[in-house]
Amino acid sequence: EAWSLPSSSVACIQVEAYLRFTGLPFHIDVCNTVSKSPSGQTPALEHDALIAGLEDGMPATRGVLGEFAAARASMRFAARQCTDIDAHLSTSQRAELLAYSVLVETRLDVATLVSAWCEPSGVAEMR
Repeated sequence: EAWSLPSSSVACIQVEAYLRFTGLPFHIDVCNTVSKSPSGQTPALEHDALIAGLEDGMPATRGVLGEFAAARASMRFAARQCTDIDAHLSTSQRAELLAYSVLVETRLDVATLVSAWCEPSGVAEMR
C-alpha cells in the first residue's frame, strides 16, 4: 500500500475509480504479485465466479501495457456484468473520455513511477 491506497499502480487506481463511480459495492484484495491474481495479472476483477479478461480470451500481457489491458478488460467487464456508467455519453464525450484515458496511461503512470521511486518522500512512503 502506498499513499493510503491499496495499490500504487495507475491501472489499479483507474479500475478502483471506475468501480467507485458505479456506486456498486466491491471489495479490494491487495495482491503483491501477479501470480496471486485470479487472472494472472493486475488489476483483476471477479464477479459471480467470472474473471475479467478470461471470458473474452484476452492474452496475458506483462508489464505496464498488461496492466492497462487488464484495466480496460475490467472496466468492459463491469459495464457488461453490472453497470455501464458511460452509457449516457455522446460520441464526442466518449472521444474526450478516451483522450483522458490515454493521458492517464501514457503520462500519469510515468509520473507515478518517478514520484514513487525517484523522489525521497515517495521512496520513504513505498518502503
